[in-house]
Amino acid sequence: LLESIFCSVLEVKVRRVHIQLFRALLLQFSIPFIFSFLPLCSIVCLPVLGLSLGDTGNVCSILVSMYPALDPILIILSISRFRSILLRWKDVITGHKGRRNEKNAKELSRIHYSIISRRSTVS
Repeated sequence: LLESIFCSVLEVKVRRVHIQLFRALLLQFSIPFIFSFLPLCSIVCLPVLGLSLGDTGNVCSILVSMYPALDPILIILSISRFRSILLRWKDVITGHKGRRNEKNAKELSRIHYSIISRRSTVS
């Protein structure tokens, strides 16, 4: 019984890690595509098609220059453990640490209640 609970908890944790890695992979594809490939293609293709760049050229140049700064920040924010640490730092800096502790206590009691209710239904 204890081994089956441990295996199911382990499977859930592995599944969560896989979901986080998949999200990070999607971000690692979409960020360069949006901030580098599309603007550069528009800078090259719009004049070839006879369309004037105008302000679009400025926006595309800004997007291309933002890519190196945004890529690592968004990847770090996509991983929940790093995101929770950054949110904890923000709460400490802004003085909202008590609210975060209350939220964590509610989450732990919810998890504890679900484990206890699962044990009572199994036996």
